Order: sequence, then structure tokens, then C-alpha cells
Amino acid sequence: MSGRFCKLKFLKHCFLARNTKGYGVHSPFLFDFTQSVLCENQPFYCFARIERLRRRMCLDSRMVPVEKNDGSVENRNVGRIARKDVLPKRYAQLLFRTASYLKARQILEIGTSLGITTCYLASVSSDSGCVTMEQNTSLLAIASANFQSLDLENIRAVGGNIDEHLPLILSQLSSLDMVFINAFQEPEKLMERFELCVQRKHNDSVFVIAGIYRSDAMQHVWRKIRAHADVTAIIDLFEIGFVFFNKYLAKKNYKMRP
Repeated sequence: MSGRFCKLKFLKHCFLARNTKGYGVHSPFLFDFTQSVLCENQPFYCFARIERLRRRMCLDSRMVPVEKNDGSVENRNVGRIARKDVLPKRYAQLLFRTASYLKARQILEIGTSLGITTCYLASVSSDSGCVTMEQNTSLLAIASANFQSLDLENIRAVGGNIDEHLPLILSQLSSLDMVFINAFQEPEKLMERFELCVQRKHNDSVFVIAGIYRSDAMQHVWRKIRAHADVTAIIDLFEIGFVFFNKYLAKKNYKMRP
């Protein structure tokens, strides 16, 4: 998607975002979630050190091989990956607030990249377990070093083919409190991965999907997720989408400005 077209989509989203800050959200749970998570901006103890790590990654000149959608491989600069592909600070911190709000103990991340978002998810509590999966083993090696630099010992990093490993990983987890899927570069695989993770959700699980408007293919998958039989409420922030399964919530798509 071109930059100009993406900006137009964002402006349209903001124009249609009638539920910002909880306006028109009648569910007490979702209103509280909006106020306590989406509208909260107080810094937590771990934010500064993770953002220092991000800044180091943005200045990293190493080159890593990255497989493109057509199967070819190109060398990419780590700094560019950190600036262009890693979830921005505001949204990464929303992941932390979400996991904290849910008191999440079993967290799954698909798409580790450089591990910035993983650090946010794992920093909520040392008692939580965070499994993160990354197909690119070169990126995972950098991410693993980042976890060590922040003394995060509650992360299990799984490298290699995600679609081969995901069923086994899920079979080892009784349930999932929170799932973050950061695989917008592989929209054709997103729905299958989502369906597999749904098998381990419970009533209070929350899934977060990144890059939901990055391409026409991602928008198509996002529409399918919204229509999924097990999905009730959706909160759409344009850059990321929150998916709820609580059976007491009405099936509704809430659009909010980020």
C-alpha cells in the first residue's frame, strides 16, 4: 500500500472513529478497558529501559538476511527494521498495559522481530510466561540477546517455521490469556494461525493483531477475523486491533482514534 493511500485510509478511520475515549461504549468492561488501558499514559517502571533498547536497535548497522514474500532473500539493516517494522512506542506500551490489565499469565507472540514488543509483554510480571515465535533465526538471535540484556528470564523463544511449530506449542499450553500477532508481512497465513490460537482462548482472552490496514490482503483477513463466530467485540485503533471473545459482550466493532 502506498504511503499516500495509507494516509487517506488513516484519515477516513479517524473521521469514522466515533468511540474514542469510550464515547458510545455501553459495556462497563469495555469502557473500563478503554479508560484504564487505551487512555492511560502514565509511564511504568520498565518503559524507559525498553525504549533505550529500541534506540540502540535503531542505530544498529548490522545486516541480516530477510526472506521476502516471493521467496527471495535480501539483506536488511537492523536499524531500518527497528524504525519501520517494529511496533511504535505507543502501541507497544499498550501491549504492556493490556497484559497488566488482564493479569495475563500465558502470553503468546507470533512475530518476535527484534524483541521490543516481547520485552514489553514479558516485563508485566516475572510470574507470567511469554512464548515468542520468529521464523527468521537471525532476528531471533538479536532478540534473544536483547532479552538477556534486560534480564528477562520468563521468555521462551522459538525459532524456525512458525506453522510447523505452532500446533506443538499450543498443545503445551492449557489456555492463552493474551495473543499478539505481528505477522502483517504474511497475511495469507494469518487466518490459519488465528484459528489455531482460538482453540486455546477462554472467555477473557484478548488477541491483538498488528498491521491490520498495511495491505489489501491484511484488510481482507481483518474483516474475516471480525466476522469470526467466536469473536464478540473489536476495538480498532488502525495500527492494531483488539479482539475480544467474552460471551457477555455484544458483537460490535468499535473504531477509536489512536
